[in-house]
Amino acid sequence: MRYSVRVRTWVAVGQDSNSSKMPSKPASNVKDACARRARYVTHYVRRMSAKCNAESDKNQVFAGAYIAYVAFFESQLEDLFIGLMTGRYSHPRSAVGPVVVMPNRDVAKSIVTAGRPYVDWLPFDQNLKKRAPSFLIDGEPFNSLSPPRKQALKKASTIRNALAHASDHSKEQFHRTFIQSATVPLGQRSPAPYLRGAHSLNMSRFEVLVTELVQVMDELTS
Repeated sequence: MRYSVRVRTWVAVGQDSNSSKMPSKPASNVKDACARRARYVTHYVRRMSAKCNAESDKNQVFAGAYIAYVAFFESQLEDLFIGLMTGRYSHPRSAVGPVVVMPNRDVAKSIVTAGRPYVDWLPFDQNLKKRAPSFLIDGEPFNSLSPPRKQALKKASTIRNALAHASDHSKEQFHRTFIQSATVPLGQRSPAPYLRGAHSLNMSRFEVLVTELVQVMDELTS
């Protein structure tokens, strides 16, 4: 109860000092940003890897681009979350909204992070899903995310961690998620070569995984 009263006081002060509030933008703007970045990184890896002769250089192009895209995607999850708290973004589902409307991004973020420089948003179940009910009504739109989209987020976290950390645990998680129950050529059983591998004609696994994240954001903003 004390926490709620304190938040409401901040809101009142913020509203007094921000009399001309900017109109809300559609939440789908966040999905559009993810889709634009996905198109860019897809073209980037195709163009840059075509210029590489060494396999290791090609692997580095795909690994770096994937880590960068997941970092961008995670920042967009934060942008959507904070934007729904402040009313910066309007959601097409009328039931989606903040528990308490925050006056601006700075106040909202300081409450969410509890004074820390940043918080993680992925993995989904350990971070975003747990955090959402405290700040958004019924934790929506995150709590009703469909199983296939949750799986896409799990895959993104797993392969990102395997690329970035290369610890025994992250390698084991990668193998269990992507290799164990699939037929993957021997040379593609580590993270970067896996991304480079063909999913279908003219489409790499990198492109599929990035597209899946755009679909996640599409569901969250629809």
